Amino acid sequence: MMFRSRVKMPKQKRIISILAITLFSLLIVGVFFLSLDTAAQAGWWNDGWGYRVGVPVTNNTTAENNVYISFESGDAIDTSDLTKFQSDCGDLRFTTSGGVELPYYLASGCGTSTTVVHVNFDTFPAGDMVIYYYYGNASVENGSEASDFSTEA
Repeated sequence: MMFRSRVKMPKQKRIISILAITLFSLLIVGVFFLSLDTAAQAGWWNDGWGYRVGVPVTNNTTAENNVYISFESGDAIDTSDLTKFQSDCGDLRFTTSGGVELPYYLASGCGTSTTVVHVNFDTFPAGDMVIYYYYGNASVENGSEASDFSTEA
């Protein structure tokens, strides 16, 4: 009869080995989760547009209905690169982060670095949000409203 002798590892070495394996496993799991891109971003609204810019906006009051916000002065939109915009800026489109298209009125300055645009909201919620403007579609019809909106937020 042959007996195999089992070499027993001392208890302290066994504990150290288990701890080392556990720490190594946790390190691998941690690196995996840290490498994930957790930044949420709205999906592209329409592939026909070549460019998109996110604009943070804030409503410091309660929710308002049927109001517009104005992009002017420091918030003005730069449409001076007419290789990216239609000459009448008619390819501008504005959307919520959920992809809902927002009506807009081109107030002044197309083809300049200080283009003033009014963007209308059926409901302008309280707090912070991001809206997007798209441009760079040479074949789309002008999307600007024919007349300005009545109530500024």
